[in-house]
Parts: sequence; structure tokens; C-alpha cells
Amino acid sequence: MTTTKSIFAAFFLCFSSNLFAVENYNANHCEFYLDSIAVHRTGHYGIPITEVVTQFKVNVPKQDVVALGQWVEYYNRITNQVEQDMIYANLHNVYDPFKVQLILNIDHPQAGNIGRDLIRFANFIEARDTNGTVKRLWQSNSGTNYEFADVMAAPTYTFPVAYGNGEYSNEYSSLFNEKKSCN
Repeated sequence: MTTTKSIFAAFFLCFSSNLFAVENYNANHCEFYLDSIAVHRTGHYGIPITEVVTQFKVNVPKQDVVALGQWVEYYNRITNQVEQDMIYANLHNVYDPFKVQLILNIDHPQAGNIGRDLIRFANFIEARDTNGTVKRLWQSNSGTNYEFADVMAAPTYTFPVAYGNGEYSNEYSSLFNEKKSCN
């Protein structure tokens, strides 16, 4: 089991799901799809936080879902390096759609400093098939990954969220093609 260095590590169960996944496939049969993606800017308890919040709709029976998350590549402004990571949804919540959250910015003496610029990402779900084999299904823009700047380039809309606001991607973005074809 690995943990993150953020102050929110207690909220996420992070593990290397590579132990489970044996095969990779494209998710093109409505197994899951991205429901929304937004940049949330909040100020909770005086700590300004900027994060990318992605919500997924899952059509696989929940008992068969092993993991859900994103592969992300970002520029780390603290280390001045491009880094990659896997971030996971908490599968033990009662929410539908599931959420994945990537903190972009925190600048607080007690909470620590995080400074990231998201470059690209891909979405995945790991689920058991009828034989019990775990398979990782990807949504990755046909293998090229989604460019975050492109996703947020179309006219966005702002919506209030707790302690701040969220800038949501326009649903006409190609990122939502799977959602359109599944509804």
C-alpha cells in the first residue's frame, strides 16, 4: 500500500492495482464514462486549494469493480519536473458518480505546498469479467491521452461548489463522446 504526501491522504485508499490487472483493453462498450471534469477553486479553513475533480458513471456491477481512476502527467512546479502518477477513486463511498480528485495547488505553511500543472490524462477502470479475471479498461482518446488544455479550451461554465466555485468543461468537448454514445 502506498500513500500520498498531501493532507488529504486519509481520504483515499491508494494501492498499486497493477497487482490485479492482467490485461489492458479499450473501454468502448459503455463500461464507464466520464460524467464531468472541473477545476475547483476553494478556500476551506483558510487554505486555498485548486484541484481537478473528475466524476465517472460506472455501468459495471459495483461488486465487480476493483479500481477506478486516472493516469496523469503533470508539471511539478516544486521540483521543476514532469511527473506521472495514478490516482484512484474511493470505491467505498456511497456516491454515484465516483470522483477522482487531483490537487493542483496548495500554498499554506501548515498544510504544505503543492504546485502542479496538469498536462494530460487517461481514465481507467479495473473490473472482474465473468471468469473472475481482472481487466483494465482505458479511455485514452484512442491511445493518445487527453490534453487537459484542450479539454478546458472550449467555453467553460462556472458553478458554485462548497467554499468556492468550479470551472466545468464544456460537454461538447470530445472527452464526452463516450458519455453521449452511452446515453
